[in-house]
Amino acid sequence: MLAATIKKQIFGIGLESYDIPLGILGLSPAVNPNDPDIYPFVLDTMKSQGVIKSRAFSLDLRGVSEPEGAIIFGGLDTGKFIGTLEKLPMLRPSQSPSGADRYWIVLTGIGITLPDGTSDRSGDIEVAVFPDSGGTLSRLPTPIFQAFGESFPGALFDPQSGFYIVDCDVADQRGSVDFYFNNKRIAVAYADFIWQVNSQACVLGVLPDDDEPVLGDSFLRAAYVVHDQDNRNLHMAQAASCGSNIVSIGSGSNAVPSVTGLCTAAPSATRTGFGLDATATRQPSNIFTGDSPDATAVGPGPAGGRTSATAGALNPSGTGQSGAGRSACLSLGFGFAAAVAFSASVLMV
Repeated sequence: MLAATIKKQIFGIGLESYDIPLGILGLSPAVNPNDPDIYPFVLDTMKSQGVIKSRAFSLDLRGVSEPEGAIIFGGLDTGKFIGTLEKLPMLRPSQSPSGADRYWIVLTGIGITLPDGTSDRSGDIEVAVFPDSGGTLSRLPTPIFQAFGESFPGALFDPQSGFYIVDCDVADQRGSVDFYFNNKRIAVAYADFIWQVNSQACVLGVLPDDDEPVLGDSFLRAAYVVHDQDNRNLHMAQAASCGSNIVSIGSGSNAVPSVTGLCTAAPSATRTGFGLDATATRQPSNIFTGDSPDATAVGPGPAGGRTSATAGALNPSGTGQSGAGRSACLSLGFGFAAAVAFSASVLMV
Protein backbone atom coordinates (compact mmCIF):
# COMPACT_ATOMS: atom_id res chain seq x y z
CA MET A 1 0.00 0.00 0.00
CA LEU A 2 1.11 3.53 -0.79
CA ALA A 3 -0.12 6.92 0.28
CA ALA A 4 -2.69 8.40 -2.08
CA THR A 5 -3.88 11.92 -2.74
CA ILE A 6 -7.10 13.12 -4.35
CA LYS A 7 -7.46 16.62 -5.72
CA LYS A 8 -10.27 19.17 -5.91
CA GLN A 9 -12.63 17.21 -3.68
CA ILE A 10 -15.70 19.21 -2.68
CA PHE A 11 -17.18 18.44 0.73
CA GLY A 12 -19.83 19.98 2.91
CA ILE A 13 -19.51 21.66 6.28
CA GLY A 14 -22.47 21.30 8.63
CA LEU A 15 -23.38 24.58 10.31
CA GLU A 16 -26.16 23.11 12.41
CA SER A 17 -26.90 19.52 13.43
CA TYR A 18 -28.28 17.36 16.21
CA ASP A 19 -27.55 13.91 17.63
CA ILE A 20 -24.13 13.75 15.90
CA PRO A 21 -21.51 13.30 18.62
CA LEU A 22 -18.73 12.27 16.22
CA GLY A 23 -17.54 13.01 12.69
CA ILE A 24 -18.97 11.23 9.65
CA LEU A 25 -17.84 10.53 6.10
CA GLY A 26 -20.49 9.91 3.46
CA LEU A 27 -19.85 6.91 1.20
CA SER A 28 -23.29 6.25 -0.24
CA PRO A 29 -24.49 6.32 -3.83
CA ALA A 30 -25.50 9.80 -4.93
CA VAL A 31 -28.90 10.75 -3.59
CA ASN A 32 -29.94 12.24 -6.93
CA PRO A 33 -27.27 11.57 -9.58
CA ASN A 34 -29.18 13.59 -12.18
CA ASP A 35 -29.05 16.77 -10.09
CA PRO A 36 -26.79 19.21 -12.00
CA ASP A 37 -25.63 20.70 -8.70
CA ILE A 38 -24.45 17.39 -7.24
CA TYR A 39 -20.69 17.11 -6.84
CA PRO A 40 -18.60 13.91 -7.03
CA PHE A 41 -18.42 12.02 -3.75
CA VAL A 42 -15.13 10.71 -2.35
CA LEU A 43 -15.46 7.29 -4.01
CA ASP A 44 -16.31 8.93 -7.36
CA THR A 45 -13.20 11.09 -7.11
CA MET A 46 -10.95 8.20 -6.12
CA LYS A 47 -12.06 6.21 -9.15
CA SER A 48 -11.98 9.06 -11.66
CA GLN A 49 -8.47 10.06 -10.56
CA GLY A 50 -7.21 6.47 -10.78
CA VAL A 51 -6.64 5.90 -7.07
CA ILE A 52 -8.93 2.84 -7.05
CA LYS A 53 -10.35 0.75 -9.90
CA SER A 54 -13.94 0.59 -8.67
CA ARG A 55 -16.18 2.56 -6.38
CA ALA A 56 -15.78 -0.07 -3.69
CA PHE A 57 -14.57 -0.30 -0.11
CA SER A 58 -14.59 -2.76 2.78
CA LEU A 59 -15.68 -1.95 6.33
CA ASP A 60 -14.28 -3.80 9.33
CA LEU A 61 -15.82 -2.27 12.45
CA ARG A 62 -14.80 -5.20 14.73
CA GLY A 63 -16.03 -6.19 18.18
CA VAL A 64 -15.54 -4.45 21.49
CA SER A 65 -12.52 -6.60 22.36
CA GLU A 66 -10.62 -5.30 19.32
CA PRO A 67 -8.61 -2.08 19.79
CA GLU A 68 -9.08 -0.82 16.23
CA GLY A 69 -10.98 -1.32 12.99
CA ALA A 70 -10.31 -0.48 9.37
CA ILE A 71 -11.79 0.76 6.12
CA ILE A 72 -10.01 -0.18 2.90
CA PHE A 73 -10.78 1.75 -0.27
CA GLY A 74 -10.37 -0.45 -3.34
CA GLY A 75 -9.55 -3.61 -1.42
CA LEU A 76 -10.48 -6.18 1.21
CA ASP A 77 -8.62 -8.16 3.87
CA THR A 78 -9.05 -11.95 3.86
CA GLY A 79 -7.51 -12.05 7.35
CA LYS A 80 -10.60 -10.39 8.78
CA PHE A 81 -13.47 -12.75 7.99
CA ILE A 82 -14.59 -16.39 7.97
CA GLY A 83 -15.61 -18.38 4.90
CA THR A 84 -16.82 -16.91 1.65
CA LEU A 85 -18.39 -13.52 1.01
CA GLU A 86 -22.14 -13.73 0.34
CA LYS A 87 -23.13 -11.48 -2.57
CA LEU A 88 -26.25 -9.49 -1.69
CA PRO A 89 -27.83 -7.33 -4.42
CA MET A 90 -28.64 -3.76 -3.45
CA LEU A 91 -32.32 -2.99 -3.85
CA ARG A 92 -33.36 -0.35 -6.33
CA PRO A 93 -34.78 2.83 -4.78
CA SER A 94 -38.25 1.82 -6.00
CA GLN A 95 -37.94 -1.42 -4.01
CA SER A 96 -36.82 0.22 -0.76
CA PRO A 97 -39.08 1.41 2.08
CA SER A 98 -37.95 5.03 1.74
CA GLY A 99 -37.43 5.30 -2.01
CA ALA A 100 -33.88 6.50 -1.36
CA ASP A 101 -30.79 4.94 -2.92
CA ARG A 102 -28.94 3.44 0.03
CA TYR A 103 -27.25 0.14 0.71
CA TRP A 104 -30.60 -1.64 1.03
CA ILE A 105 -30.38 -5.46 1.12
CA VAL A 106 -32.78 -8.25 2.13
CA LEU A 107 -32.68 -9.88 5.57
CA THR A 108 -34.03 -13.44 5.19
CA GLY A 109 -34.08 -14.71 8.78
CA ILE A 110 -33.19 -14.11 12.44
CA GLY A 111 -32.25 -16.35 15.33
CA ILE A 112 -30.85 -16.75 18.84
CA THR A 113 -28.02 -19.06 19.91
CA LEU A 114 -28.07 -19.73 23.66
CA PRO A 115 -25.00 -20.12 25.89
CA ASP A 116 -25.47 -23.92 25.93
CA GLY A 117 -24.98 -24.02 22.15
CA THR A 118 -28.59 -24.69 21.18
CA SER A 119 -30.25 -22.31 18.77
CA ASP A 120 -33.62 -21.22 17.47
CA ARG A 121 -34.47 -19.22 14.38
CA SER A 122 -37.35 -17.83 12.42
CA GLY A 123 -38.77 -19.10 9.20
CA ASP A 124 -37.90 -17.38 5.95
CA ILE A 125 -38.64 -13.66 5.81
CA GLU A 126 -37.93 -10.84 3.36
CA VAL A 127 -37.17 -7.59 5.14
CA ALA A 128 -35.38 -4.66 3.52
CA VAL A 129 -32.61 -3.32 5.78
CA PHE A 130 -29.56 -1.16 5.27
CA PRO A 131 -26.25 -1.25 7.18
CA ASP A 132 -25.40 2.12 8.75
CA SER A 133 -22.24 2.39 10.83
CA GLY A 134 -23.42 5.83 11.93
CA GLY A 135 -26.31 4.15 13.76
CA THR A 136 -25.33 3.17 17.30
CA LEU A 137 -28.10 0.58 17.64
CA SER A 138 -30.09 -1.45 15.12
CA ARG A 139 -33.68 -0.50 14.32
CA LEU A 140 -35.85 -3.33 13.03
CA PRO A 141 -39.54 -3.98 12.37
CA THR A 142 -41.59 -4.43 15.53
CA PRO A 143 -42.14 -8.21 15.12
CA ILE A 144 -38.36 -8.78 14.83
CA PHE A 145 -37.65 -6.45 17.77
CA GLN A 146 -40.14 -8.39 19.87
CA ALA A 147 -38.87 -11.79 18.69
CA PHE A 148 -35.37 -10.92 19.85
CA GLY A 149 -36.57 -9.49 23.16
CA GLU A 150 -38.98 -12.29 24.02
CA SER A 151 -36.42 -15.01 23.27
CA PHE A 152 -33.31 -13.38 24.75
CA PRO A 153 -32.22 -14.84 28.14
CA GLY A 154 -33.70 -12.81 30.99
CA ALA A 155 -34.80 -9.83 28.86
CA LEU A 156 -37.65 -7.67 30.24
CA PHE A 157 -39.52 -5.07 28.19
CA ASP A 158 -39.49 -1.60 29.74
CA PRO A 159 -42.58 0.34 28.52
CA GLN A 160 -41.12 3.67 29.63
CA SER A 161 -37.82 3.58 27.74
CA GLY A 162 -38.97 1.24 24.96
CA PHE A 163 -35.94 -1.05 25.41
CA TYR A 164 -35.58 -4.65 26.49
CA ILE A 165 -33.53 -4.53 29.69
CA VAL A 166 -31.08 -7.32 30.52
CA ASP A 167 -28.59 -8.12 33.25
CA CYS A 168 -25.21 -6.71 32.21
CA ASP A 169 -23.53 -9.95 33.26
CA VAL A 170 -25.27 -11.77 30.40
CA ALA A 171 -22.78 -10.06 28.11
CA ASP A 172 -20.09 -12.32 29.57
CA GLN A 173 -21.93 -15.47 28.49
CA ARG A 174 -21.36 -17.36 25.27
CA GLY A 175 -24.24 -16.91 22.86
CA SER A 176 -25.25 -14.82 19.89
CA VAL A 177 -28.03 -12.94 18.14
CA ASP A 178 -28.16 -14.30 14.60
CA PHE A 179 -28.97 -12.65 11.27
CA TYR A 180 -29.44 -14.63 8.05
CA PHE A 181 -28.84 -13.40 4.52
CA ASN A 182 -29.63 -16.25 2.13
CA ASN A 183 -26.93 -18.81 2.92
CA LYS A 184 -24.94 -16.57 5.25
CA ARG A 185 -25.38 -16.39 9.02
CA ILE A 186 -23.91 -13.43 10.88
CA ALA A 187 -23.70 -14.19 14.60
CA VAL A 188 -23.45 -11.16 16.90
CA ALA A 189 -21.94 -12.06 20.27
CA TYR A 190 -23.96 -11.07 23.33
CA ALA A 191 -21.11 -8.75 24.35
CA ASP A 192 -21.53 -6.74 21.14
CA PHE A 193 -25.35 -6.75 21.08
CA ILE A 194 -25.98 -5.76 24.72
CA TRP A 195 -25.46 -2.03 25.32
CA GLN A 196 -24.81 -0.38 28.65
CA VAL A 197 -26.77 2.84 29.12
CA ASN A 198 -25.41 3.77 32.55
CA SER A 199 -23.23 2.30 35.28
CA GLN A 200 -25.87 -0.26 36.25
CA ALA A 201 -28.32 -0.83 33.39
CA CYS A 202 -27.94 -2.70 30.09
CA VAL A 203 -30.35 -3.04 27.17
CA LEU A 204 -30.56 -5.02 23.96
CA GLY A 205 -29.04 -3.07 21.09
CA VAL A 206 -32.22 -2.92 19.05
CA LEU A 207 -35.31 -0.71 18.85
CA PRO A 208 -38.49 -1.00 16.75
CA ASP A 209 -38.72 0.81 13.41
CA ASP A 210 -41.31 -0.20 10.85
CA ASP A 211 -40.44 2.52 8.33
CA GLU A 212 -36.67 2.41 7.68
CA PRO A 213 -35.03 -0.65 9.26
CA VAL A 214 -31.33 -0.13 10.00
CA LEU A 215 -28.53 -2.52 10.92
CA GLY A 216 -26.36 -0.34 13.15
CA ASP A 217 -23.19 -0.98 15.10
CA SER A 218 -24.89 -3.61 17.26
CA PHE A 219 -24.90 -5.71 14.07
CA LEU A 220 -21.90 -4.40 12.14
CA ARG A 221 -19.44 -5.29 14.89
CA ALA A 222 -19.90 -8.91 13.81
CA ALA A 223 -19.97 -8.41 10.02
CA TYR A 224 -17.28 -7.87 7.40
CA VAL A 225 -18.94 -5.91 4.60
CA VAL A 226 -17.61 -5.05 1.14
CA HIS A 227 -19.59 -2.28 -0.56
CA ASP A 228 -19.51 -2.41 -4.38
CA GLN A 229 -21.30 0.63 -5.75
CA ASP A 230 -20.41 0.02 -9.40
CA ASN A 231 -22.13 -3.37 -9.44
CA ARG A 232 -24.72 -2.52 -6.77
CA ASN A 233 -23.80 -5.40 -4.47
CA LEU A 234 -22.83 -5.84 -0.85
CA HIS A 235 -20.59 -8.80 -0.01
CA MET A 236 -20.86 -10.02 3.58
CA ALA A 237 -19.18 -12.54 5.87
CA GLN A 238 -18.72 -13.24 9.57
CA ALA A 239 -16.04 -10.90 10.90
CA ALA A 240 -12.98 -12.31 12.64
CA SER A 241 -9.29 -11.47 13.02
CA CYS A 242 -6.48 -13.88 12.13
CA GLY A 243 -3.80 -11.74 10.54
CA SER A 244 -3.87 -9.61 7.42
CA ASN A 245 -3.88 -10.37 3.69
CA ILE A 246 -5.12 -7.43 1.64
CA VAL A 247 -6.48 -8.20 -1.83
CA SER A 248 -7.32 -5.58 -4.45
CA ILE A 249 -10.78 -5.00 -5.88
CA GLY A 250 -10.63 -4.77 -9.65
CA SER A 251 -13.16 -3.51 -12.16
CA GLY A 252 -16.02 -4.95 -14.17
CA SER A 253 -18.84 -7.26 -13.15
CA ASN A 254 -16.58 -9.46 -11.00
CA ALA A 255 -14.62 -6.64 -9.41
CA VAL A 256 -14.87 -8.09 -5.90
CA PRO A 257 -12.77 -11.28 -6.00
CA SER A 258 -14.23 -14.64 -5.00
CA VAL A 259 -11.90 -15.21 -2.08
CA THR A 260 -12.24 -17.17 1.15
CA GLY A 261 -11.45 -15.73 4.53
CA LEU A 262 -8.41 -17.11 6.32
CA CYS A 263 -10.12 -17.31 9.72
CA THR A 264 -11.61 -20.49 11.16
CA ALA A 265 -15.27 -20.76 12.09
CA ALA A 266 -16.36 -21.50 15.65
CA PRO A 267 -18.35 -24.70 16.27
CA SER A 268 -21.92 -24.44 15.04
CA ALA A 269 -24.98 -24.75 17.26
CA THR A 270 -25.94 -28.27 18.28
CA ARG A 271 -29.63 -27.95 17.42
CA THR A 272 -31.68 -25.57 15.31
CA GLY A 273 -35.40 -25.04 15.63
CA PHE A 274 -37.80 -22.68 13.86
CA GLY A 275 -39.74 -21.28 16.80
CA LEU A 276 -39.02 -17.56 16.49
CA ASP A 277 -41.95 -15.63 15.08
CA ALA A 278 -40.55 -12.68 13.13
CA THR A 279 -43.82 -11.74 11.43
CA ALA A 280 -46.47 -11.16 14.12
CA THR A 281 -46.77 -8.25 16.54
CA ARG A 282 -47.79 -9.30 20.07
CA GLN A 283 -47.92 -8.01 23.60
CA PRO A 284 -44.62 -8.42 25.47
CA SER A 285 -44.89 -11.23 28.01
CA ASN A 286 -42.01 -10.22 30.29
CA ILE A 287 -42.40 -6.67 31.66
CA PHE A 288 -39.80 -4.67 33.58
CA THR A 289 -41.26 -3.05 36.72
CA GLY A 290 -38.24 -1.35 38.31
CA ASP A 291 -36.84 2.14 37.88
CA SER A 292 -36.53 2.82 34.18
CA PRO A 293 -32.97 3.76 33.12
CA ASP A 294 -32.41 7.08 31.39
CA ALA A 295 -31.56 5.70 27.97
CA THR A 296 -31.89 8.95 26.06
CA ALA A 297 -28.61 10.76 26.69
CA VAL A 298 -26.10 8.38 28.23
CA GLY A 299 -24.37 5.15 27.43
CA PRO A 300 -20.73 4.18 27.06
CA GLY A 301 -21.49 1.52 24.49
CA PRO A 302 -21.50 -2.26 24.25
CA ALA A 303 -21.67 -4.07 27.58
CA GLY A 304 -18.65 -6.08 26.56
CA GLY A 305 -16.63 -2.90 26.91
CA ARG A 306 -17.73 -2.04 30.45
CA THR A 307 -14.20 -0.93 31.29
CA SER A 308 -14.83 2.09 29.06
CA ALA A 309 -17.67 3.42 31.20
CA THR A 310 -16.05 6.84 31.39
CA ALA A 311 -16.18 7.34 27.64
CA GLY A 312 -18.21 10.18 26.18
CA ALA A 313 -21.97 9.88 26.29
CA LEU A 314 -23.91 8.72 23.26
CA ASN A 315 -27.61 8.63 22.62
CA PRO A 316 -28.30 4.91 22.14
CA SER A 317 -31.80 5.61 20.88
CA GLY A 318 -30.49 7.70 18.02
CA THR A 319 -28.18 7.34 15.06
CA GLY A 320 -24.85 8.90 14.34
CA GLN A 321 -26.38 11.56 12.14
CA SER A 322 -29.60 13.44 11.59
CA GLY A 323 -32.43 12.00 9.59
CA ALA A 324 -31.65 14.22 6.63
CA GLY A 325 -28.02 13.20 6.58
CA ARG A 326 -28.87 9.56 6.99
CA SER A 327 -30.80 9.58 3.73
CA ALA A 328 -27.72 10.83 1.95
CA CYS A 329 -24.97 8.53 3.04
CA LEU A 330 -23.60 5.56 4.85
CA SER A 331 -21.74 7.30 7.63
CA LEU A 332 -18.54 6.05 9.15
CA GLY A 333 -18.15 7.09 12.77
CA PHE A 334 -14.59 7.05 14.05
CA GLY A 335 -13.94 6.32 17.72
CA PHE A 336 -17.25 5.05 19.06
CA ALA A 337 -18.05 4.55 22.71
CA ALA A 338 -15.62 1.69 23.16
CA ALA A 339 -12.84 3.98 21.96
CA VAL A 340 -12.30 2.04 18.76
CA ALA A 341 -9.61 3.58 16.57
CA PHE A 342 -9.99 3.36 12.80
CA SER A 343 -7.40 3.23 10.07
CA ALA A 344 -8.32 4.11 6.51
CA SER A 345 -6.23 2.54 3.77
CA VAL A 346 -6.22 2.96 0.01
CA LEU A 347 -5.06 -0.05 -1.96
CA MET A 348 -2.89 1.14 -4.81
CA VAL A 349 -2.90 -1.27 -7.72
